[in-house]
Amino acid sequence: MLVSDTRLGDAIIDSVTNFENYDFVENRPNRGGQRFATTFDLRDYPSGGTYPGMWDEAIEQQFEFTLVQTFLFEDRNKAKDKFKKHVADLGSVERDSKQTEELENAIEAITLGDKAFGRYHASLIVFGKTPDQAIENGTKMASVFTVRDATFVRSTMSNIDTWYTQFPGVTEAMYPMMKSTENLACSFSLHSTPTGKVKGNPIGDGTGVMPVLTANKALYVLNVHDSPPGQNNLGEMLPGHAVFTGQTGVGKTTAEATLLTFLSRFDPLIFGIDYNESLKHLLCALGAEYYTVQLGQFTGVNPFQFHDSPGLRQMLFDLVLCCAGGPDKSNDADQKRIKDSIEAVMAHTNVRNRSMSLLLRNIPEQGENCLRTRLSKWCRLAGEGRIGQYAWVLDSPVNQFDAQTYRRLAFDCTQLLKNDYAQKHPEVMEAFLNTLFYMKREMHQARPGNLLLNVVAEYWAPLSFKSTADAIQEVLQSGRMRGEILIMDTQYPEQALATKYAPAVIQQVITPIWLPNKNAQAKSYAKFGVTGKLFEAVRDMGKLSREMVVQQGHQTVKLKMELGGPLKYWLPLLSATKMNLAVAERIRQHLGTTDPKVWVDAFLVAEAVRQWLNTDDPAVWLPAFDYAENLRQSMNTRDAQRWLPAFQKAWKAIQEHNEMEDAS
Repeated sequence: MLVSDTRLGDAIIDSVTNFENYDFVENRPNRGGQRFATTFDLRDYPSGGTYPGMWDEAIEQQFEFTLVQTFLFEDRNKAKDKFKKHVADLGSVERDSKQTEELENAIEAITLGDKAFGRYHASLIVFGKTPDQAIENGTKMASVFTVRDATFVRSTMSNIDTWYTQFPGVTEAMYPMMKSTENLACSFSLHSTPTGKVKGNPIGDGTGVMPVLTANKALYVLNVHDSPPGQNNLGEMLPGHAVFTGQTGVGKTTAEATLLTFLSRFDPLIFGIDYNESLKHLLCALGAEYYTVQLGQFTGVNPFQFHDSPGLRQMLFDLVLCCAGGPDKSNDADQKRIKDSIEAVMAHTNVRNRSMSLLLRNIPEQGENCLRTRLSKWCRLAGEGRIGQYAWVLDSPVNQFDAQTYRRLAFDCTQLLKNDYAQKHPEVMEAFLNTLFYMKREMHQARPGNLLLNVVAEYWAPLSFKSTADAIQEVLQSGRMRGEILIMDTQYPEQALATKYAPAVIQQVITPIWLPNKNAQAKSYAKFGVTGKLFEAVRDMGKLSREMVVQQGHQTVKLKMELGGPLKYWLPLLSATKMNLAVAERIRQHLGTTDPKVWVDAFLVAEAVRQWLNTDDPAVWLPAFDYAENLRQSMNTRDAQRWLPAFQKAWKAIQEHNEMEDAS
């Protein structure tokens, strides 16, 4: 099956093939290098019957091959006559038998149009980089079919005939046999793995975003856009979004961080809302300014001190109305007071005086639960020397964030998004998230046309409120025109399922990515459009399988992202933990810099050393880190497979020497 963007005619014609050698074929494409092949013809078809996907195992082989199946339809009446003649011949010898019954069933199927018969032939071409490799691969492939009761025999003198069966219109075959369309469907079941789109994608230089192995170890190129294969869609404004859903501990953060890393080569803007600081290492390594929101501590955000514009004033009205309990609790008079008070605050020429507290001065006291009372809890100057309960959220004395000056900005909102706080104080979450979304828009408007990655952790939070859900939906529907890509995740699928807006919104995402969830319920997942075999695939994945099911368009593929061997060294950068966050912070302090060009390599060295020493004590691992870092730099390498063994050997020798000195 053709799985390349190259046209079949171009691929075959643009080469020279030599059939002189007895054991192999030599093929020399005009580009791409020399390669060799062994050729086979199908001599014995499975005698025990056929079933869908009976040769799917061949797809899992880790070498290149071409399986060609030819089917020339036989005229229906001629096929029936041949079967009737065969039944008559058998009847004169065996009378009624199982074979005659099968032939009569075949005649009936032909009559009803359920089956057609024709002349069938299959050939197999197996490739290798050298003649020996082609022969070895061919032997392996032939044995795969032999296990399935199908015998492919080597074609040596007739290798040219086998090779040319790849061309349409070639009717000559070494071992033709009469088979049905059912046989053809079972042997050619189209159960190949999707490959993704390698080139001609909408963003960057058009190359596919990220190569990933499938569960069957085939290569799949993952993209966030679903653009037509075979077309050059470079620069087109197509929607491209992804959402990761799976329970905690299944590799969600690692997969998401890896995708962000590959996307970073296109130099995008990044705006992130993180949870548990899980993406802190990666976002900081990519040059993002990263801030952690602490309950009760001023966030440094004061939207009244943002750059004034009609858009800001509308946002402030919506924000203050939200803080006042929404339109259900604020009548027309209240809403007019809010609008007038915003105009009065924004009229102040001294920007530092603008604040929610200043707005409160323009709103009169009108009794219990009036507008002033409802807004006072958001003000640091709430009257009578009081500080409002939520003053720390949006009423910082001085705004510390000019969104227009950032290219990459992220906030960790863990303490706001934790279930116990979010359920008791939903208004805080809604107000702050709406403010962050406005900051994101300001950041992007300052650099129109730039690619922007919106990274939103725990997407159930913004999808719990209509205002923030509308903001998410707007990005999904119209963000493509501005060059926005939305990447969301959650480790609480049940929380997402319980929200009012999540199911409808998630079904609009171009690339949903489903990770293992042992608690998955068919009824709940059906709300996301995950049903039938797709749901079974999600439910059957093990927690530690490192597998994920990716939907895109009409295709679904199961991928496996397991960072083992040398790649494991980079894992701490992709997925932050409480322990390695402390290590990274200590390394930045130790080096006196937050420059990712300096601290990232040092952090990876420190974490590898700490894990090898199996200690959390900086007094133990920090001296070892200094030694390892000096050794690594002297070896001029970032390859842990080179410097780490050398360090381990040297450090053991130092420790043994110190122990001997202490003993003496």
